[in-house]
Amino acid sequence: MNGAVPLSEHDGRDGSTAPAVRLAHRYLAEAVARRASDLHLEPAGDGLNVRIRVDGFLRSLAPPPAALVPALLTRLRLMSSVDLAGRQLPQEGSFCLRTATGSPVDVRASFIPAHRGEKVVLRLLSRSRTALGLDQLGLECEQLCMLERAIAAADGLVLAVGPTGSGKSTTLFAALTRLMRPDRSIVTVEDPVELEV
Repeated sequence: MNGAVPLSEHDGRDGSTAPAVRLAHRYLAEAVARRASDLHLEPAGDGLNVRIRVDGFLRSLAPPPAALVPALLTRLRLMSSVDLAGRQLPQEGSFCLRTATGSPVDVRASFIPAHRGEKVVLRLLSRSRTALGLDQLGLECEQLCMLERAIAAADGLVLAVGPTGSGKSTTLFAALTRLMRPDRSIVTVEDPVELEV
């Protein structure tokens, strides 16, 4: 990850007053403030549709002026440390934001070529998230017992499926935390790693 980018309305403290920079930070600030799991920017005609995912549902934000779209996408590419000229190929990058309270938010960025431009998805991962125990997930008693039996088994497979923001990683992390003991070695295969013990 790059050094943390201060997430503000660009009041001039970092010397930047470019409209595209202010717009990028405004979208990111709104996504963080509304506890969105991701921010989507998709080509639509001459402009962009901008949406955030909150509690599994996409919600629209005001689109940027068409004249600012190229500069906005370039700003996001710069922040993500991806190739500025490689717009014909999918690319992934990342950066870290620092909120007004100082808490860091990791951002994973995907740039995908699309019919009328490129689609950008920014996944927001707050480092200040606290890990939940299995009994704090809100599962019904029968569901919790089934999950506990499954992870206690000597062999088998547990599938966690669902849309973005539905709690897959949180559930799996709670299960792994339950399984951690000094006499066990646990290896996870994640890309990217979302939570750390």
